Amino acid sequence: METKPTYAELEDKFSALSKKIREQLSLGNQYRDLVNSTNDSLYLVDANGRYLFMNPDHASRMKIAQAKSNAYSYKDFHSPEETTDFTAKIRTVFETGNSLHDEHESSLGGGYFLRTFSPVRDQDNNGSIIAVAVVSKDISKRRKIEKELLKSEEKYRQLIEYSTDAIFIIKEGKITFANSRTETMLGHTMDELELISFINFVLSEDREMVFERQKAILYGDTSAGNYSFRITNKNGGTIWVSLNSAAILWDDEPATLNFMRDITSQKKNEARLLQAQKLESIGTLAGGIAHDFNNILAIIAGNAEMAMAELTQISGARPYLKEIASAARKAIELSRQMLAYSGRGKAALELIDLNAFITQMAQLIEASVSDTCQLRFNLARRVPLFEGDPSQISQLIMNLAINASEAIDHAGGLITIATGAVFC
Repeated sequence: METKPTYAELEDKFSALSKKIREQLSLGNQYRDLVNSTNDSLYLVDANGRYLFMNPDHASRMKIAQAKSNAYSYKDFHSPEETTDFTAKIRTVFETGNSLHDEHESSLGGGYFLRTFSPVRDQDNNGSIIAVAVVSKDISKRRKIEKELLKSEEKYRQLIEYSTDAIFIIKEGKITFANSRTETMLGHTMDELELISFINFVLSEDREMVFERQKAILYGDTSAGNYSFRITNKNGGTIWVSLNSAAILWDDEPATLNFMRDITSQKKNEARLLQAQKLESIGTLAGGIAHDFNNILAIIAGNAEMAMAELTQISGARPYLKEIASAARKAIELSRQMLAYSGRGKAALELIDLNAFITQMAQLIEASVSDTCQLRFNLARRVPLFEGDPSQISQLIMNLAINASEAIDHAGGLITIATGAVFC
């Protein structure tokens, strides 16, 4: 026969049970406070997407009373497409017992949410899954920052890719990054560029200078960052370039950021300008000499004419004096052409026989063009006379011949000066 517990024993058991209940209630309140105080949406759903519970944050988003949440399903607040996707994820958790994650753009007021789907198990029933807990964290600000960052990166990418300058990174002597203009200028793809030392593109005469400059930049000498040199591309062509370099860290290692511009046309224009300045100087010098020479020739020709006037027609000296006078007149004409070329001749309109004019200038033209050029005259018959300033016509013909010679450069070629009549 069992003995009945004493009153004191019953009171002790009751006190212990009351304590345990208070502890459980306290723990439950702590969990409830934790769920209710979080800024994330938290809710439980069954396999059909019906709400079993939702915290105040989610109830506020759905604009319903928390106490009445179990009267609604996910489909009551979302589009058919969203509901289909959500239901598939819920069923996957029920079937596999594994948690999963997704990023979801909500149709309720917009915004992006990171959702975690986790199984809720019944510990008293072999751990079977009785619901799915969904934690939905608002990541709208993060996504906005990411979009702005991607947008900014795209702007910079376009600035680099569509730049007319070659932009590239040199690290350990090789190009590790390059825009499309670099590939076009050097004639190599990025995969090829990574295998070739940059110094190999530099013309041999300029390599030491470029090497020293790049080294100085890496050591912090900012004054060494702007210079010009020549490179050869894949096709063997030589290009004049201007390089602006700065020291940077690339993948946490020292490197140089380089902006390279093709200045070949600029260099050619500078060479033409220098040649023009030289020709101008020569023209000025030639004009001064021609002027003095013309005065001397005039004295020679004048004295020869006066000497012939003193001689009889049968004098043996007369033919020699006549030859002297003729040669002096030809020399005077040549000096007149030199004066015209130098721009010191007097401007005057007169009838010009273009063929005769070019023939008289032939020697001067031949002396002005490159030795690698052949000069050919193709003068048409019966070219009509025209009125013009001999000085300007002479200058025009000389400029045409010299420009043609410069265009041919050192390659050599044929320059043809032709005349003809065009009837309009």
